Amino acid sequence: MSTVTTRIALVLVFIISLQSCHETIEPMATGSNTISASNLNQAAISIRPSTLSTTTGFQGRVFNGSFQTIPNAVITFSNASGIYVAICDAYGTFKIALDAGSYYSSCTANGYQSYFSSPGVGVVTGNDGFRTYNFFLSNPQVMGFGGGVYNASTFAHVQNATISYIKSNDPTLVFSTFSPNGFYSVDLPQLGGYYAKVSALGYTSYDSTPGTYVLNSSGFHTANFFLNP
Repeated sequence: MSTVTTRIALVLVFIISLQSCHETIEPMATGSNTISASNLNQAAISIRPSTLSTTTGFQGRVFNGSFQTIPNAVITFSNASGIYVAICDAYGTFKIALDAGSYYSSCTANGYQSYFSSPGVGVVTGNDGFRTYNFFLSNPQVMGFGGGVYNASTFAHVQNATISYIKSNDPTLVFSTFSPNGFYSVDLPQLGGYYAKVSALGYTSYDSTPGTYVLNSSGFHTANFFLNP
């Protein structure tokens, strides 16, 4: 993989409804790439979209506290084999094909505090089709990262990018979002360091490991990414 340049800058224009505490955040090198969670191997985690080529997995909807569906929410399922991301449609519905196994899950949506299942897992048995897995988000978002994804050569916004943040000391916590227009934000419910992974069709994927992006206070902090075509 070629080296991908990442730049972190202070921005004043943010996406809809973010009340931000802006700071410049740079990846911080860590002394070790050791992962404390024994059942996950950080090196094995990669962003891989589902192809729906199998007949098992999860399907469901995302609701708010008033039981209204949340459109365009992003669901992440992860285990030692990879990170799998599903994007809800305009009706808050998703469907993702997964092989048999246990998966940690998370759900993110603009304006809402993110949900995560860890230490609980969802199980795909492999013999009962697509199991129903609904998510409920009710609390307002509190803190996280936001910014833009750019072409490193032209500085144009990169469309349809997937951004994932993985807690550096607990890789069972994976939070993803999808950027159709080159801007993104993601609520992260815990302070601390996060590995960042960014991918988009036609570009070299970015992986900050072993460097981390550190969320050390509430509010939203700016983290921009520059991908090489």
